[in-house]
Amino acid sequence: MKFTDSHNVVLVANVMTLKTQAMAMMAAVALCAASAQAAVSVLGDANLDGRVDAVDASAILREYASLSTSQGTTFTDPQHKINADVNKDKKVDAKDASLVLSFYAFLSTGGSGSMEDWLATQAG
Repeated sequence: MKFTDSHNVVLVANVMTLKTQAMAMMAAVALCAASAQAAVSVLGDANLDGRVDAVDASAILREYASLSTSQGTTFTDPQHKINADVNKDKKVDAKDASLVLSFYAFLSTGGSGSMEDWLATQAG
């Protein structure tokens, strides 16, 4: 079968349409993944990266310093505050940062489990 110039134009147009549709689908998948990640609540994960580590303690201290000096919040998502209030006292402060660092040290020395589980072993 011999292709004419008009066949080639139609073929190119179809390829471009498929490419555009594929890009739209990839963007939709990325958006869904981002929404699902944002919805996940990990106690202590103040920067919402899915881990509890020293970076979270730093974010908590930065937020505490900003609020303490009347500069407003540094958190851009409501989930930041929910995750950062580790001791559930309705404040984000140095106590929360200290708990995050302690939990991170526990994980770094071979411990495992969630912040909630670890906190339960610290009470009492």
